[in-house]
Amino acid sequence: MIGRRFIFTTYMLLAVGLPVAAGLSWPTTASASPSATYLGGWTEDAQGCSQPLAEGRLQPGEYVFGKDARHHFEGRCRITHVDPSGSFGWKLDEVCGSGPSVRKARWTLSVAGDTMIASIARGSKAGEPFTLKRCATR
Repeated sequence: MIGRRFIFTTYMLLAVGLPVAAGLSWPTTASASPSATYLGGWTEDAQGCSQPLAEGRLQPGEYVFGKDARHHFEGRCRITHVDPSGSFGWKLDEVCGSGPSVRKARWTLSVAGDTMIASIARGSKAGEPFTLKRCATR
């Protein structure tokens, strides 16, 4: 039993301690692979990924997230603030429309590979989390 505990402790020190001691770090959202970001095309229906998504020709349930905007079938919303939330999560504040019809919303996004769990925490479409699948964009 002592041998197993020693091996586990040694393994954890090597796995966690050496990268820190060597000045290395675990990947962050800024240095992570493209599949670990919310940027790009997403759809509620994985079958919708048969054609690359284009910002001006989106169908309901399709989204293209950019650094400054979220495009959807009704138009474009301006992203006003982004907060990282955990390793591969973000909270986005957005403003849609203009003048008296302006709408504000807050999205909570969590990405694992080609799957995103999204929820809208504030705004007219607030509700339960929903799943999006990554799609190619043009």
